[in-house]
Amino acid sequence: TSLSIWGWGSLGIVLSLITFGPFVIFYLAFYILCFVGGGFVVTLLFGKTNSEKYLEQCEHSFLPPTSTGIPKVIQFSLRDYVQYWYYTLSDDESFLLEIRQTLQNALIQFAT
Repeated sequence: TSLSIWGWGSLGIVLSLITFGPFVIFYLAFYILCFVGGGFVVTLLFGKTNSEKYLEQCEHSFLPPTSTGIPKVIQFSLRDYVQYWYYTLSDDESFLLEIRQTLQNALIQFAT
C-alpha cells in the first residue's frame, strides 16, 4: 500500500513540475496562503456580523427557557442546528417543542 501511495505521489509531483514548471511549489504555497487568509478575513468580517445578527434573532425564540445541564444543551442544539433552517419554513413553535420532548425522552431512555 505504501508503494502505491509513493508511486501516485511521485507521479503527481512529476506531472505538476512538467505542467507548471519549477515554480509550482511557490505558486501552490501562495495559492494556499491566499485561500486560507481570504477565508479567514471573510469569516472574521462577514461571518461574525451575520452570525451575531442571526443568533440575536434566535435568542428571541418563543421556546420556554430551560435550566442548566442537558436541557440547556438541547436548547442550544435546537437553536444552532434546527432553528437555523426551520424558521425559513415556518414560525410554528410546536414542531420545535416536539423535537425537544423527543430528544429528552430519547436521552432518558438511553440513560436508563
